[in-house]
Amino acid sequence: MAFRGSWDMAMLVQGAAKTDVVYRRSDDRYTEINHVTPYLLSLLLTFIMPSKSNAQILLEKADKKANSSGGWFTSSSSKYEEAGDLYQQAANAFKLEKLFKEAGDSFAREAECRELGGESNEAANAWWNASKAYKKGFPDRAFRSISPSPPADPV
Repeated sequence: MAFRGSWDMAMLVQGAAKTDVVYRRSDDRYTEINHVTPYLLSLLLTFIMPSKSNAQILLEKADKKANSSGGWFTSSSSKYEEAGDLYQQAANAFKLEKLFKEAGDSFAREAECRELGGESNEAANAWWNASKAYKKGFPDRAFRSISPSPPADPV
């Protein structure tokens, strides 16, 4: 049994989780290691599974901050301001990774937080940044992010 890459290693770890048996290569022979410890599994998974990018971590923090209930001594506007700052940082990190759809989505979430926090000028800047990010590959979204909502149909 020769490992051909990360797929084989992933199958090995998946099998280890089910059967608690892992094969270790030593001197061109494979020997069975019984009783795989959780530490060994976590060690193997750190080398196999891709870690989250900085932008994804910031996005999760921003989502948590925006959806939090706040507390006794915090105002909702400061909660939305902090969430908007985190969304902006995440969007800039996505732009550095050249993930422009995700960057535009993060800027749009920032704009929504700025609007909820009463910061209309910063919200306008965030909508503009969302449009610029979407323009790189999603022109229809770029137009929707800066155009006002369509008027309601008369009844």
